Amino acid sequence: MRHFLSLCIFAVLVVCAPLAQAQVQAYELQIVIHAFNAEYREELAKANAQLVINNPPTAGATDFWWNRDEVRASYSTSQENGVRTHYIFMMGGYARMQGMTVDGVIATICHELGHGLAGSPYKEGQDGGAKISVEGQADYFAYTSCLPRMFKRLTGAKSTSSASEYAEKICSARFIQSRSDQKQYDYCLRAIQTLETEKTFFWQSTRTSVDLSIADRSVILKTDLSADYYPSPQCRFDTMLAGILQGTRPRCWFKEE
Repeated sequence: MRHFLSLCIFAVLVVCAPLAQAQVQAYELQIVIHAFNAEYREELAKANAQLVINNPPTAGATDFWWNRDEVRASYSTSQENGVRTHYIFMMGGYARMQGMTVDGVIATICHELGHGLAGSPYKEGQDGGAKISVEGQADYFAYTSCLPRMFKRLTGAKSTSSASEYAEKICSARFIQSRSDQKQYDYCLRAIQTLETEKTFFWQSTRTSVDLSIADRSVILKTDLSADYYPSPQCRFDTMLAGILQGTRPRCWFKEE
């Protein structure tokens, strides 16, 4: 018997994304999905786990999730016969959102995967005691661990825009100390370009502007482990940037116990 343990929704926006504004095509999403499976299959198998992205509800319904217009991505997990399955669902409306890029899709799937792989701190009150990483931890995992791996695998899936002078300044200050830092510098530029899709999502979903030049200066007294807690958009944006720059997790959501 299959027991579904938890569901964590990263992005929910009650609007439709018309095909006329398509930014990512269905075949591109499939390339990304295959790349994730190839990257994580062996690692997860060693832990008696597997990754399933956009599992069709019925045989043959391969376009079911792509044809849904909700701007949404989610994570759930189940365990059957000793095997943990990490389920990720990305609706076509999210990939078709105006301003979305292939790298933005990769980052979002990385975030969802982070709910299952990013580790502590975990959300409280999950069915069956499932260990589901909190939102901030999933954001941090996406940009410190998952995205660098996926960018190496999908070298051609880059943003169509060029890096800003400000992004180049940030990345140069952090990484260009020697010739050996070039790969980290290149990742930094590509990842910061990817943050543009995060800015678009936060604006469309919350009407909140976020930016590299500002920060959430709030300091929490204790990490909020509530199942439905989300840090502020700027706090999450800061967390993603901290991951890119190999910094510490921001105090706007994380408190070391």
